Amino acid sequence: MKGVCINGSPRENGNTGTILKAMLEVFQACGWEIETFHLNKLNIKGCQGCMSCKNKTDYCVQKDDMTPIYDRIQESQVVLMGTPVYLWDVTGQFKTFLDRCFAFWNRPFTSRIEPGKTAILIVPQGQPNAKLGKSVTEKYSYFLKSWGFSEVYEQVFALLNSRHDIEKHPEYLRQARVLAKEVMYQLVIEG
Repeated sequence: MKGVCINGSPRENGNTGTILKAMLEVFQACGWEIETFHLNKLNIKGCQGCMSCKNKTDYCVQKDDMTPIYDRIQESQVVLMGTPVYLWDVTGQFKTFLDRCFAFWNRPFTSRIEPGKTAILIVPQGQPNAKLGKSVTEKYSYFLKSWGFSEVYEQVFALLNSRHDIEKHPEYLRQARVLAKEVMYQLVIEG
């Protein structure tokens, strides 16, 4: 089976990246083929609001590093995404990615994403109030469902203040692995 991993953190190997890698190891150990995109390393321009993706093409007309991500999302059963909380929301890199996913919406707001896909949204944050991260996952889970994902799993990891704080919280890596196994189990039962 195929999947795609979107790392929205500016730090490839920070807390978000470490959590995503723990989950990837579970999928890959079961034979999944998963390609990872580190948004901070890519050239992805912001949405221009031109509406060409609604009238002329299935994808955004801008030719940049977003084009292969569209393709990979369409051919994947699981889309694993992670972003830390910056200023009470997702990172700028992740927001640009989400804005460009506007191309997945058709008019009148039906989805161009093939049915049956699962999304996983991982949100580490640097403060103890998990409600902050929960408001982020709830908002973007709604968007992911409106794009056509059949299932959206979400997990907030609180109190990750520094770049490598995850090392002080092995329970978070265990939780991430359990979530990956849960998603795979659901896909096997439904599939």
